[in-house]
Amino acid sequence: MNSYSHKPYFFTAVIIALISLSASADVCADVPSSPITSITINSRQFSCIPPARWDGKTVYLPTAFIHRNLGIAVEQFESPDSYRLSAYDNSLRVTVGQSRYQVGETAFEGPAPQRTDGELLIPLAPLARAFDIDFAVTPVQDSKPTVKLNLPGAEVEDVRLGEHPDRTRVVIDLSHPTGYRWSTGGDGVIIEVPRPASKRAEGGRLRLLTFDNPLVSRIAQSTTPDGFTRLVVAAAGWHELNSFALPDPPRIVIDLHKPSPEPIPIKPLPPVKPSAGRWHLRHFSTPRGPLDVYVLKVDPGREGLEVRPTLAGQTVHSRRSVLHIARQRGAVAALNGGFFAGQGPPLGLLIIDGEWIKHPILNRTALGITADGELLMDRVSFEGRLYFGDHGYLELDGINRGHDESYRLVIYTPRWGEVLSPYAQCTRLVVSGEAVVVAKRTQAQPVEIPPGGYVISGSGRYASLLEKVHEGEGVWTRLQTNPEWKKLAYALGGGPRLVKDGRPHVTASPEVFGRDVSGGATSRSAVAITQDGLLMLVAVETPPDEPGGGVTLAELAQILVKLGARDAMNLDGGGSTTVVQRDQVINHPRDDYLRAVSNALLVMPREARD
Repeated sequence: MNSYSHKPYFFTAVIIALISLSASADVCADVPSSPITSITINSRQFSCIPPARWDGKTVYLPTAFIHRNLGIAVEQFESPDSYRLSAYDNSLRVTVGQSRYQVGETAFEGPAPQRTDGELLIPLAPLARAFDIDFAVTPVQDSKPTVKLNLPGAEVEDVRLGEHPDRTRVVIDLSHPTGYRWSTGGDGVIIEVPRPASKRAEGGRLRLLTFDNPLVSRIAQSTTPDGFTRLVVAAAGWHELNSFALPDPPRIVIDLHKPSPEPIPIKPLPPVKPSAGRWHLRHFSTPRGPLDVYVLKVDPGREGLEVRPTLAGQTVHSRRSVLHIARQRGAVAALNGGFFAGQGPPLGLLIIDGEWIKHPILNRTALGITADGELLMDRVSFEGRLYFGDHGYLELDGINRGHDESYRLVIYTPRWGEVLSPYAQCTRLVVSGEAVVVAKRTQAQPVEIPPGGYVISGSGRYASLLEKVHEGEGVWTRLQTNPEWKKLAYALGGGPRLVKDGRPHVTASPEVFGRDVSGGATSRSAVAITQDGLLMLVAVETPPDEPGGGVTLAELAQILVKLGARDAMNLDGGGSTTVVQRDQVINHPRDDYLRAVSNALLVMPREARD
């Protein structure tokens, strides 16, 4: 045990190989520049993005890696350049550019922390000293060193759930302190805890816990072949995640914060002259009663505005209210977008700034906007191919879509999350942003999705075909719609089609929509291309003091024709129908709260970008 420690912490006290450090090391004036993109922890290789750095003598770890792969929390402390790193009952204070470190009341010297490209980098050796990390750095001549960390491991003794007004807390009780890894992905939150060395070859506990909780529905516990206990927390709808470790007893805590309740600031739409980016209130009626119809027309070529779809967050699993999305992006106006699954992902085509995020499904109707501003609307299917050099090509089944019997070859981009969860009998290729295969995984284990790149995942016979591809080989994608829409900047899937060539044309049955969409009258949203080439957003609802209940798809099609639509399609509706003018909701959503949605259509100043 080191002399400054008052009790053992969560890593063993023996350092296998420690790069020599002077107790009075000078502050390094130059930011270390040689990147290290992979680090081994307990014999498993992990990607390090952003990369660690090597200056020829010292390894510097980014705080993102420290937090997510070692379970050490990092927070700003006292000043913009001062930070505290903590786990269980141990903490380390560091200051950018200063060689002095402090653990409790004990101070020592070491290479100074650095900041590069906005990322805080902590030297590995002082970190190891503070947290008793067992590590080995092996220099390689004319190359980057290999870095190996070894954690003692612990058994997961219990898993508990605590429900609070603002969050749901997942608590994982451990036999003793150890590091852990956490990540988010399509299944929710994944926590992996190394098992003790004496038990890594043994089978661990398997169990499935279910909960009646608004954020967490179940937690599955299993053991990986390489000796980690994996906990998959099926979580959806959370707003923010905090992870940290506490002592007495040693435990990992994952706080999933609930979205803050958003009041509905309803403001009547005042009568205004026609102007760019403003909703206008029209009045129609059905035999059931009157209707409020909100209409917004945009001429992208003249008004300096554009209509673009956007996700609620950085991944397809995020959900926020339309008001939240519009405020966050600084939109002039907004309307809810296409349909989405219960866990958040959009159902159907989604392209943003030329990036394919989701593929079209079931030959449903979609809106397309080219880089030249051309507006397109049609029923579209997906044609995707992956080219593997001399191996030929494979037909792609989907993008950012979970595997099932009909989806056998899927690519996952960072829009899915940071990590792709294990899937049995599956081969996965990790493709870098330079379109090169950098890793191949054939075992059922998590795979990190590289920023700027993607992961190819094949099941069934596609798994064996992908096994023939080797690291270092190039891969090229060809993604397009059928009919082919070239130079797509934006696209949003919806449906069914409501208007075609200026006439009502409802295609609910051919587009495989059930009664939940096609049946009955409800609040509805739509997007249309007008006879004079404008893009028109429309929302229809019954006034709040009337009993009518909304419109049917057929009635909505008639309204759209009267408003001048040449082509139109339905969007998600019901409680999702939300009309935003700048920072206010101006319609009367069916629910008494703002529903969280996966995506929205925003009216943006043309120069504005995320």
